[in-house]
Amino acid sequence: MIDQAVAPLLADGRIPISTLRRRITAPEDIKNPNIVKVIANQRNLALYFSRSTIPMDRDGTALQRSDIFWDQHLGIYAFRKTALLEFARLPVSPLEETEKLEQLRALYYGFAIYVARTDFPSWRVDTPEDLAQIQEGSPGGFPFST
Repeated sequence: MIDQAVAPLLADGRIPISTLRRRITAPEDIKNPNIVKVIANQRNLALYFSRSTIPMDRDGTALQRSDIFWDQHLGIYAFRKTALLEFARLPVSPLEETEKLEQLRALYYGFAIYVARTDFPSWRVDTPEDLAQIQEGSPGGFPFST
């Protein structure tokens, strides 16, 4: 996954930041505010990140379409040194403060964020329930001990 996050920076010197996304497959995860969703354009550049459901399925028909899907943002980033130094000097943006998502600071101040796709599994620990699930070894039999 580290290689996948770094690859866009190696391939295109114009990309300042890259990160990863994975398709959401469990319908309940689409509405889970602990799962950050990302929308990217056709060039795989982030349009927005949110804890809310994006895209919002206003008419309730998107699940029946093959061209509409939801992506989970995975919290791994690759920065060019100059982008990281500039990002670190910037004040918190209103969007970042509202959603509690640091990547919104980058978008707010005009950084492009390339969002590469991965199919590798990973496990988040955002809540006590997530930790308990991992400690039980239930997500795909992931071995974890404290």
